Amino acid sequence: MSLVIALDANIIVTLLLAIIQDISGTST
Repeated sequence: MSLVIALDANIIVTLLLAIIQDISGTST
């Protein structure tokens, strides 16, 4: 169970980082 939660958190963080990079990339 904890392994699945850790994987989900990892995916969410990766998606957030990708979105942030996308926003900062388009704003410049």
